[in-house]
Amino acid sequence: MAWRLARGETDAAPRCMDPFVWKPTQSELKVGKMNIQYSTSRNKYVRSVGMEEVEGWENGTFQVKSVSRKEEKDWKMTYLARTGKTILFLFIF
Repeated sequence: MAWRLARGETDAAPRCMDPFVWKPTQSELKVGKMNIQYSTSRNKYVRSVGMEEVEGWENGTFQVKSVSRKEEKDWKMTYLARTGKTILFLFIF
């Protein structure tokens, strides 16, 4: 159980987070396109216009349930993984 808790694979410690909504800038509205990329290794969202950065994968989402970021140091990889039934909402308006 301690190993699963350390890896964030249990619902024992639910995280409180504020919903995040990506809002388009005037230049994005003008061209009708937003470009937001997420890097699992850096754990950041980067927006191409203005080079805005949002730290932490949860901080760029509206609502998350049963998803966690995994960091496998021995395999030198990071990824987002689901646990059980997954609901991941990323709303962009």
